[in-house]
Amino acid sequence: MTVPARTGGRALPDRRRAVVGALALGAVALAATATTWVRATTSSALRSQVALAVPGSDAAAASAAGALVVVAAALAMALGGRWGARVAGVGVVLGGVLVVASAAGVLADPQAPAASAAQRAVGVGTLEGAATTTAAVWVALVAGGIAVVVGLLAVGAAGRWSRGGRRHDRPTGTATAEPAPDRPDATAGPEATGPAGRRVDDQDAWDALSRGEDPT
Repeated sequence: MTVPARTGGRALPDRRRAVVGALALGAVALAATATTWVRATTSSALRSQVALAVPGSDAAAASAAGALVVVAAALAMALGGRWGARVAGVGVVLGGVLVVASAAGVLADPQAPAASAAQRAVGVGTLEGAATTTAAVWVALVAGGIAVVVGLLAVGAAGRWSRGGRRHDRPTGTATAEPAPDRPDATAGPEATGPAGRRVDDQDAWDALSRGEDPT
């Protein structure tokens, strides 16, 4: 099991933990932006009360964009080298900041997105009472804040990560087959080879006869 490095008393995550954490946080923030953030009531000429439910993507369009940035940066962090992982970590930080800023803006003034929703629904941006926020805004805010922390830790730890896919690289040393030593032809009899293991041809036989030797 890999033990995270520590710098200044704070644990630095390994690549897999940082990627999984950023992906999960981005997915949570993205799911939160798809649910209702603001509830309000307005009226029209035909109905005295019209309920409004404003999703996060409408209340603060930048919140969904920030969540997508976190997810995309997490995927890039999984594939890039050390410097690529650092850049991706910065992307996680920026996406998280965007989610936090969007959620904080809605919490500070829920009337503005509710009035815009009323304008689209009935043509008049007048509300019946005060607009309220839901827990989904806080979920997005917390997810974005933790994503900022994960991104900062990833930027600090990326220098210790190995390059993605290095385990599949071919080893540098390659084995070379040594040539087999020359061997005399196994099919030839002992009379077919000379003293050094060389085959005796016709010329050698004539030379041996001229010296009075038996070539066999």
